[in-house]
Amino acid sequence: DDSLSRLSNFMLRERLWNVSREIWLDLQADQASQELFVVASSILETLLGMANAALHESNATINIIEHIAIIGLGKLGGAELSYDSDWDTLIVYEVPSESLKPQIFAAASKIAEFILGAGPKLRSRGVAVDIDARLRPEGRVGALTYTVDEFRDYYTTSALTWEKQALVRARYVAGNEALGTEYLEMVHSVIYATPLPDVQLQEIRDMKRRMETERLKPEHVEEDLKLGQGGMSDIEFLVQMRQLQYGWRYPELRRPQTVTTLRTLGSLNLLPPLIATRLAEAYLHFMKLRLQMALGKGSAFVSDDDLETCNLMKEVRTIIMREFYGQKY
Repeated sequence: DDSLSRLSNFMLRERLWNVSREIWLDLQADQASQELFVVASSILETLLGMANAALHESNATINIIEHIAIIGLGKLGGAELSYDSDWDTLIVYEVPSESLKPQIFAAASKIAEFILGAGPKLRSRGVAVDIDARLRPEGRVGALTYTVDEFRDYYTTSALTWEKQALVRARYVAGNEALGTEYLEMVHSVIYATPLPDVQLQEIRDMKRRMETERLKPEHVEEDLKLGQGGMSDIEFLVQMRQLQYGWRYPELRRPQTVTTLRTLGSLNLLPPLIATRLAEAYLHFMKLRLQMALGKGSAFVSDDDLETCNLMKEVRTIIMREFYGQKY
């Protein structure tokens, strides 16, 4: 408990330092989000060590920390965190000897339980953080941790299109870096093996439509900065779709950051360069506003008084209708 209190105090201090530089030193939104990622990575590395120490106190004989890596997805994987972003994680373990697999799996599962259970404890100490593993194979009913081979088997035989899309933003975060690299190489070999089939292309478009109709009230469709029309998810979906379409040919597209990938798409003429630049500018503007919202009322809704953002969202939506949905004008 004392260790978790120290962790929460560390996170609060780092966030306050970030905020102060945003206000007085004009820290840019992408830099602020990157530094929030560094803090998150440090926290997860520390939690991994705490969990390992707790295992040894219970007479565990394997130093499991040497055989585990934590992978980030979503905003964590993209290093595009806000102050209230979820930390979407996957936990990978390796087996140095097949005879040790039951023992290592049990230990790795306990490590995962400890890390995921730390989220509510940190929130109770005043830190807004949710450490989640819901993007793992089989979702909430799946195991908490898998080997690289087990992940590969699932991704190649059972994963749905949206699950493969989520892997575009996979990034090593903590633990055994060599294992994390092995996992990422496996993921890239799966999701970038071939061009995206037309049927999966349409599934991505359909999924985006469903998000707008099922997760948003009609009155919020044009004002939700995260999920609404012309908002952050519009840009993210377009970028991720292009990555899945062309990542098999261009290795430089195999990266988790939205803005960096937009610039690469423009340089490769996979998006019109001026459009790619405009979307990158819009995304950075939205990131800055999202950080401010997280510090204030916590709402993701854009005020009608914010004409700059409202007009920018309309401009983005026009681009998305053409470049993502394929509508002609």
